Amino acid sequence: MKKILFSLAVIIAAVTAQAKTLVVYYSYTNNVNTIVNELTNQIDADVVRIEPAEKGLDYAANNYAIGSTLISAIRNNPNDATSYPAIDPVNTNLADYECVIIGAPLWWSNMAEPLDPFLTDIRSFNVD
Repeated sequence: MKKILFSLAVIIAAVTAQAKTLVVYYSYTNNVNTIVNELTNQIDADVVRIEPAEKGLDYAANNYAIGSTLISAIRNNPNDATSYPAIDPVNTNLADYECVIIGAPLWWSNMAEPLDPFLTDIRSFNVD
């Protein structure tokens, strides 16, 4: 609960400071999409939806077996780029934003893995 309150405080501070905001999210069942739509009705933000490069996968099949396999692969080899699922290219310059809000569903208390490649790419992104 403390993390949620802290996150909300950071978002409110950034928005009230009129920081340029980017919302980056992944949504398999569109629940996160609904939340992002509601959020962007209340704040001014650019939005990027992360999409897996491989189309048509049924992540819900067999109790989310694909997601479980992705989580295990990354956990077992976090420094191996091939462990991460491919995503469609994201053409956004993060240096243009003061605030980035991340939206992701949870799979077994872990962030849904299609969002992980984006976050892994930005770990090395240097902003002055």
